Amino acid sequence: MSEIDWSKAPAGTTHYQPNINGWQSGWIMAVEGKVFFWHEKWLIDDATLDETAIPRPSQTQWRGPEDGLPPVGTVCEAKYAEEWHRCTVVAHLKDHRGMTDAVFQAEDDWDFHQRPEMFRPLKSDKERAVEAAMGNWCRGEIVNTLEYRARKEFVENLYDAGLLRLPEEQS
Repeated sequence: MSEIDWSKAPAGTTHYQPNINGWQSGWIMAVEGKVFFWHEKWLIDDATLDETAIPRPSQTQWRGPEDGLPPVGTVCEAKYAEEWHRCTVVAHLKDHRGMTDAVFQAEDDWDFHQRPEMFRPLKSDKERAVEAAMGNWCRGEIVNTLEYRARKEFVENLYDAGLLRLPEEQS
């Protein structure tokens, strides 16, 4: 079999099947126990995922909007109601105009976005601690860029030394 060209896979593809019920080959999307196959659109199949299905290789971790929409399964933050909320991307779907939507679940609510800038990776513990400390430190002040960088570097060094705790660890 020749090398699989994953760049030609439709959005949401999780597997490639070299032979599906007599078909020469096909793209598969397996989501929550359901199997879909690609035939100009995603069609549900009553079959289970065959052991001969080839899983999509792990891609490098999604870095943010510069990589496009987050892949299915990504835990990240989505902006809605003017705030960032932790969410899980559960599907990619094409709308009636052919635009791809990333469907996500957050806080018992479902929504979707088409624009990658509406998603961002989760912040590391260090980023959250530094952001919280900087927010308290610089709140209400006009700080020039060099002073801000120096303060941020100082706070990052405090975190690295174990002297700065995450907001939820503070009492």
